[in-house]
Amino acid sequence: AHFSRTRPLLFIESNMSSAAAIENFDNPAILSSLVINAPIYIDCRLSTCPEKPIGKDALSALKEKNKNSGSSISGIGDATTDETSRQNNDDSFEEDGESGLVFLRGTVAKNDSHGECMDVNAFVSDSETTTTLVKAVSYKRLFAGNPANLIESLSDVSRLTNLNPPSIVHFLEERFMKNTKNVKKSSTATREIYSKAGPILIALNPCEPLLGKYGQEVMNLYSPRNMASGVKASSSSATASSNGEVSSSSVKDLPPHCFQVASNAFEQMMESQMDQAIVISGESGSGKTETTKFIMKFLAATTSHNSSNSNSGEDEENHNNDMFNAVSRDLLMTNPILEAFGNAKTARNLNSSRFGKLIDIKFDKKSNGKLAQAMIETYLLEKSRVVHHSKRERSFHVFYQLLAGASKEERKKWFLDDVKDGFNYLGGFGVQSEKSTEIDDEGKHKETKEALRAIGITDKTIDDIYRTLASVLHLGNVEFDTLNESGHDAAMIKTEDALKCTSELLGVDVVALERLLIKRVISAGGEKIETDLTMTQANDARDALAKAMFEALFHYLVSKINESFARDGSVQRDDEDLVSLNILDIYGFESFQHNTFEQLCINYANESMQKMFNHHLFVVEQKDYEMENIEWSRIEFVDNSSTLEVIENKPMGLFALLDDQVSFPGATDETYHAKIVSELSNMEKFSCMRKKGTSETSFDIVHYAGSVTYECTGFLEKNRDALPLDLATALYTDNTFEFMKMNIGEALRKRAMETMVTKASKSAKEKSTVCTKFRNQLNGLLQKLNSCEPHFIRCVKPNASLVPTETNQKLILHQCACAGILEATRIAQAGYPTRSLYEDFVHRFGFLVGKDVIESSGVDSQNATRMILEHFSVDAEEHVKFGSTKIFFKQGVLGALEDARSNAIYYSKIIQATYKGFKQRKEYQRIRSATITAQASWKGMKQRKEYVTLRDRNRAALKIQMAAKKKAFNARVQLRVAERERRELEMRLEEEKREKEERERLQKEAEMEAAAARKREEAKAKARTEADADTAVFKRKDSPESTLNRDTSSAASLSEDVDVLNNPFVKALKAENEALRASVESERQEKMALMKQIEGLKEQLISADDALVTAMMQKEQDQQSSPSISTPIDKEGPSSVDKPSAHTNNVPSGQASRVIQFVDGMKGEFNSMSRVLDDDVDFIREVATGEITVDTMDVQKEFKILQSRFDHWKHDYKERLKFGERFLKKEATEKTTPELTKKRSFFGGKK
Repeated sequence: AHFSRTRPLLFIESNMSSAAAIENFDNPAILSSLVINAPIYIDCRLSTCPEKPIGKDALSALKEKNKNSGSSISGIGDATTDETSRQNNDDSFEEDGESGLVFLRGTVAKNDSHGECMDVNAFVSDSETTTTLVKAVSYKRLFAGNPANLIESLSDVSRLTNLNPPSIVHFLEERFMKNTKNVKKSSTATREIYSKAGPILIALNPCEPLLGKYGQEVMNLYSPRNMASGVKASSSSATASSNGEVSSSSVKDLPPHCFQVASNAFEQMMESQMDQAIVISGESGSGKTETTKFIMKFLAATTSHNSSNSNSGEDEENHNNDMFNAVSRDLLMTNPILEAFGNAKTARNLNSSRFGKLIDIKFDKKSNGKLAQAMIETYLLEKSRVVHHSKRERSFHVFYQLLAGASKEERKKWFLDDVKDGFNYLGGFGVQSEKSTEIDDEGKHKETKEALRAIGITDKTIDDIYRTLASVLHLGNVEFDTLNESGHDAAMIKTEDALKCTSELLGVDVVALERLLIKRVISAGGEKIETDLTMTQANDARDALAKAMFEALFHYLVSKINESFARDGSVQRDDEDLVSLNILDIYGFESFQHNTFEQLCINYANESMQKMFNHHLFVVEQKDYEMENIEWSRIEFVDNSSTLEVIENKPMGLFALLDDQVSFPGATDETYHAKIVSELSNMEKFSCMRKKGTSETSFDIVHYAGSVTYECTGFLEKNRDALPLDLATALYTDNTFEFMKMNIGEALRKRAMETMVTKASKSAKEKSTVCTKFRNQLNGLLQKLNSCEPHFIRCVKPNASLVPTETNQKLILHQCACAGILEATRIAQAGYPTRSLYEDFVHRFGFLVGKDVIESSGVDSQNATRMILEHFSVDAEEHVKFGSTKIFFKQGVLGALEDARSNAIYYSKIIQATYKGFKQRKEYQRIRSATITAQASWKGMKQRKEYVTLRDRNRAALKIQMAAKKKAFNARVQLRVAERERRELEMRLEEEKREKEERERLQKEAEMEAAAARKREEAKAKARTEADADTAVFKRKDSPESTLNRDTSSAASLSEDVDVLNNPFVKALKAENEALRASVESERQEKMALMKQIEGLKEQLISADDALVTAMMQKEQDQQSSPSISTPIDKEGPSSVDKPSAHTNNVPSGQASRVIQFVDGMKGEFNSMSRVLDDDVDFIREVATGEITVDTMDVQKEFKILQSRFDHWKHDYKERLKFGERFLKKEATEKTTPELTKKRSFFGGKK
């Protein structure tokens, strides 16, 4: 319903700070009625009651709580540092001045009968198991709490029994930290970030993505069509209705959600055919942008798939669906564009909106509410961020996206790589700078370009847009110096390269641009005079041009977005078949250490919105009373109109005086400050008293959320927002860059012309200052919102660091005051804040007076409610109002009933637990006795069966093991025999090889000796032949000379033979041959001796064996000669596994054949094992003496293993000999062959 200004209003004082807003919420009557163990809150601030300090006990409890909780619940955090610090210095803690925790929870230990103070058990830990006693706490520091079960059952803070700031903060903390205290994070854990305060939705920023909180299933759950058809689901954690009223679990209702607000707005829009508005506000970092995106996504997804008009044709229906889907797509694509060009990183938020926006979404009535068209309006873009921002912050996202995502060709084309030291407007950030790890600028760049294409902007235009952005960056690198000629401080260009790049990108001649930046043309008396600019004026002109270019580009993109909506929509904006749903994302109340012109405009907008907000809340509250036919007193209250008068009053308001000062050429910030001090000092909400740490041009305004100090520095220049006409004209006329000329230059030229008109005009209608434009925009916005049915979402930041698991009480409380949440609860508290349906009240409290009493009386729910109140002696005239369907309670009344209900349930549980314990213990003893008997019987039978099974299994296992062991042993024996034979074969082959080599060597030596002998014989024969020839000659001549020659020749030949025999080499060769023959002969003799020794040993073994057999046979004969009693023979014969294989081919047939086969097998096994053991002993001995080298062999260990193996085999062999004896006795007959008798004697049996 619309707000009627003729209707009597309920007025409550609202112009107070967050500190003052806490005082006087609870009166002494409520506190004095609190009983022992009732929940209580302690105000820990010094400013609350300075005459009665809280004492060291509470401070130690506070410090201990901070230490134990790790600042997770208490939220001890630095919320008052740097430029985010607040002005509330009176909210500091005593002694140590810690910030964050404002209230300490506890229970009443002792209540003073005089009604001045009480003792409190303060909670030290979050688990509420550790407390400390704080004595004599003043009532001024105390606030009544609410039962824990009531807090858990509600989702609306305004329905709490005791409604005060501590209970509000505690309520929000408990819901926010619901699944983060004792449960690890998981994808299934739900965090209750949404709560309600009457008609307001409170949204705490979770500071992390919540999986499943905004998925398609949740959208379907909150879909307007599903809700209209009754498809709803109740939350397991919520037992309260959407408006926070206590209700039974049968009520099908959904928990608070931003989707619920959007769905309710859509339903009301379609039912009443009236425009709706969703107002989203909050300070930077509270989640306004994300909430807006979620609502837009929800509306686009749930309203574009509704059924179309059944009377339309098929073609028309398909066309409408395509059109609706196109509008939905365009609506969602606006987010990346507006975030890139309008959002920036601040000290408190990575994606802070630096402008306000109103999204007007239109739906078609005839098509059952399909999304038909949309339009976006923007407010107060923070364009000063283009040229300046603090160190911890960034400029608008799009500049960093350009540097991170531009290709090599684009960087070269826009001269981005030429700037090595970065761009001045970005604080030295450039292409080569380290990229941000918090924001994916490169990915966002691609997303932004895709969104621009999606709304119909061509690639050529997109290229022109980024070229314009590059020109803004290069313009910031144009620096100036002072010429200092003739005492005149004229500016000159210092960075020619930056100027050249800027002129190239802007499409303006470099000489003309240089002249425009350092000179100014003034028209006087029809003449144009060119003057030089100082360096400060040149810097201001450059920055003004950069800000104006970016602002014009931003408005151009907004217009292109609206054109895409109009192009894809089927109807025009003024079509009567359309109904609107507006989403307003507006900046929240701001109060920094240094507040300037921007903060004044923002707080002025919030002050105006707060006035509308208060009126709407009162209308909603009053409507509920009228529907229930309840009469209540109307108390007038003073709203914030006096604060608005300070700002917007004409002709002596802040804005009016500021516009007047702009028209005066010699006006400065100091003259403006003097003017407002002289004109406004008598106003209640204005103060010019200078505070410590502020400038001389500062002043204070008391807003609804607290007092804010503003500084007049820069007010006139920011309000004038002057742009030189010659600069704007150059971009429009002397420009070769078509996009810049038609879209940016034309807009700048119009703005420059408006500035010239403002300077020359004294009429307010003709002025075009920033505050005038903003005031006109705000008035249009308020008119639009007043024509709509508003829905409010207040976004709250839980802590300054945006940590998901921490809360800061002081910060939350301040935001609740700024967002009007405290005001909403105050309005509810002025009347009857706690309400309940009669049926729900009887269902919840009827058992306290007896269910039979109520049922037997046969009264309806309203009369049963009266009986319950009479039973508890509640004064119905003073504390209760009976409506048509609901009962209304004053603050604190329902709390007493809840305490009685909790006590009754508590003692009932004790009685039930005692009886159930006795009953269960008795039943347990009976079941235990029967169980023991049954278990004993069953276990005995089971164990007996297991014993039999285990015994049979062990017997079978023994037989299997014996067979396996014997088989393995035989395999090892055969392996040893094969190994021995292999070694003997190798030795024989080696010996034969050596003998063959020796024979070959001796043969070669013999051949060599034979050759040498032949040579000597040939020489001797030759000598004899010659001697014979000489003899013949001598005989013929027979002279003394010939005889002498012959004797001389013989002597020489003999001498040569002697020399050959006496040669040392021949002697050594002969000696070597003789030694070799002796060595070979000795080896042969040793080998023959060894073979003889072996043969002797074999003969000894055979003789010993024969002797043993003879002795056994003799013993058998002796036993046969003496009378003896035969022993019974085991009936069980040997198994096939125990029978050794026979070693003889002459096996007799029949009975003797089996006996002889067995005896031969045993003898063969004995001989084989003897050889194997002998070989192993010899091998170990050779290793021990060093004849054979084995590195990894331990002689002692191997000998022990061999000895153990021999002992096992000997024991097994004896057992089988005994078995053989029995076997022979069994197989014995009276007629035996001599051979059988001989074999049997081997085992000591009878012949």
